[in-house]
Amino acid sequence: MNIDKKIEEILEKSKEELTFIEIKAGTKFKINKKDILLKEKTSFPVFVDEVIDDIKKEEEFKGFKNKNIIEGMLFIIGVDPNFKFKKKYIEMLKESGINPEAYLIKVINDEDTKVDYKIVYSNALLNIGKADDKKYFIYGNVLEMKGTELFNKEEIKLAEDFMEKAVDYYNKALDENSEFSLSYYKLGYYYRQNNQYLNAKAYWAKFIEYDDNDVRKQEIRDQLEELDYYIQFEEGYQLVLKGYVDKGLDLLIPLLDVFQNWWKLFFIIGVAFRQKQEYEIAKPYFKNVLEINPSQVEAVNELAVCELSTGNYEDAKKYLDEGIKGNPKSTELYTNRAAANIYLKDFGNAEKDVEKALSIEPDNEVAIMLKEEINRLK
Repeated sequence: MNIDKKIEEILEKSKEELTFIEIKAGTKFKINKKDILLKEKTSFPVFVDEVIDDIKKEEEFKGFKNKNIIEGMLFIIGVDPNFKFKKKYIEMLKESGINPEAYLIKVINDEDTKVDYKIVYSNALLNIGKADDKKYFIYGNVLEMKGTELFNKEEIKLAEDFMEKAVDYYNKALDENSEFSLSYYKLGYYYRQNNQYLNAKAYWAKFIEYDDNDVRKQEIRDQLEELDYYIQFEEGYQLVLKGYVDKGLDLLIPLLDVFQNWWKLFFIIGVAFRQKQEYEIAKPYFKNVLEINPSQVEAVNELAVCELSTGNYEDAKKYLDEGIKGNPKSTELYTNRAAANIYLKDFGNAEKDVEKALSIEPDNEVAIMLKEEINRLK
């Protein structure tokens, strides 16, 4: 789903939280303890649930609470930045001594404010006055909160979309002010979480340069000290991918003393030895991956490739059977199992695996080649 559309859905659904009361012209009422005289009939948004709660708590309903009306006006601006009374509401709030932007920041920072409400209020903040680095950062931070909420609900794809949108707004803040330290702080953590350690280091170095909070700076110094090991991993990983396997292993092997239970390290070392055709050395690394992370299908496939390469076709087939259970849409697993079946002279099952691979990816070159080989052997 397009993330902008999802945000629009949240804003649209939030309209249901409000109802409108109409106050006639000439009415005088207080906002922020200051008398406001209405020169013309005006509708005001209030939160339905809060009104119901107020009525339940009072023997006699004494009217709408000041806070309900203030936050209702700001909320509707967040839901609909072009709302017809927007200008009037802002003028009214300022007349009563309320700074709308400062009030919004206070509500957004309130731990009791629901995350979807924070999205509405931060959207209002962006649409009152000029958008600046702080407003972009606040909006990005709220989108990150939504992403975290969705991760906790295991809605992973949508959570990642919200996180990426948050990153867009952290970068918007830097476009406005290249010395805005909190964006560097957040972006460092984002890239650290996504295993882009060199990027994380670069952003955190900028954060330390521009930030003036000693506690935060010490926190990031501690993170950077640990990050050096991850950077060494990333450099080794990239060397292996580029074919400089021995240089990559020189960086990766020493990390086994630091990361004794990190499956990604075992995996890439296994890949490196498999590329060197040292299959018997590679196998234990892939087995370590599966001990740490049994659902790691890529390690299952790599282990099967090692078994195929050393002539252990039955063992390879067993691994591939397990891999396909975990990922039944992987063409690579089906073509590798087809190869194992060919070596075992089980052409019927080999043919089924090839057909399955082609049903998933009709132009798969390996599957087409295996199909021709099966026909030749038959």
